[in-house]
Amino acid sequence: MAELRGSVLQGSAAGPACRADHLLPGGRIGRASEVRRLKGATRPVNPLEHRLSVLGMLECVDYLVVFSEDTPETLYCEVLPQVLVKGGDYTAAQVAGGECVSAAGGRVAILDLVPGLSSTRILSKLGEFD
Repeated sequence: MAELRGSVLQGSAAGPACRADHLLPGGRIGRASEVRRLKGATRPVNPLEHRLSVLGMLECVDYLVVFSEDTPETLYCEVLPQVLVKGGDYTAAQVAGGECVSAAGGRVAILDLVPGLSSTRILSKLGEFD
């Protein structure tokens, strides 16, 4: 898991963008076949069990949900969180499930990213990508 993900998750629970009573990370806990189809043949870097283990170690995480769709939109539309948090590489209008959450009275919060940190950038530096 890139430091970026940890920063977004820790920011969700304790940061100034929002204060969560419960944190359920849904983005990118997809099964390997879906992640590979969306991100390329070299992804995911870590198997699902390892990604779940790392996320489960974070003090701020209350629940983990694995999904098989391309996006966690169905998950978010069923759970309807009060706050749907996404890293700053998105706008609120681009967040999968954001419309459902907003329509139910929730809000979409966009957190700032940690500059220069992403799985794609790390792999690029290692020569895995062109």
